Amino acid sequence: MDEIKSAFEKAMERAEQLAPPTEEERLEWKWGPEGKRLAGAFIKSKADLVEEVEKVEQPARRYLLKGLIDVLVETLRIPKNEPELKSNERTLEALTQLMGAPMKEIAERIRYVWTQYLQFYPQQSQEAFEKLKPMVQSQLEQAAQQQMGTHGPADLGPIEARPEFQAQWMRVLAEMEEPYENHLREFRQQIQHLV
Repeated sequence: MDEIKSAFEKAMERAEQLAPPTEEERLEWKWGPEGKRLAGAFIKSKADLVEEVEKVEQPARRYLLKGLIDVLVETLRIPKNEPELKSNERTLEALTQLMGAPMKEIAERIRYVWTQYLQFYPQQSQEAFEKLKPMVQSQLEQAAQQQMGTHGPADLGPIEARPEFQAQWMRVLAEMEEPYENHLREFRQQIQHLV
């Protein structure tokens, strides 16, 4: 019986063999999550980031900023509407205040991608919709004719409501958004490398 150790006892023995955490690890464990919490408060419009960050002394500030920026960067998305654009702008402004000059250039490039998206995407998506609709209509009519053995147009109802159309439409939209998303993904990585 004494020879059989519980999983807890084995885990405790392994933990005792580990080296104690370094000062840097302790700072990261404490201040990284605090930065993430602060980012959440900012997103909910309840925090002045610059003021909060300035309250923290170095070297802890570095870890606070990393946690904060990791969260903020992930909130930057392609804006589908005006409220999303305003939220993104607010986040870019905060990142620029926190990170200074290197962030200004990246912020301008991000804004350019958003402008391109907002300027061209609506028309591109409308054109794609107009091309896709008759194509799917034709495919579904052919399938219905083969299934029923009839000739002539089949009554399929509103084509836009059909699951077949919706699936293809979602795929087309994703393909159209992909170049914008790729640029934004690159910018997120660049921002995270600044920290």
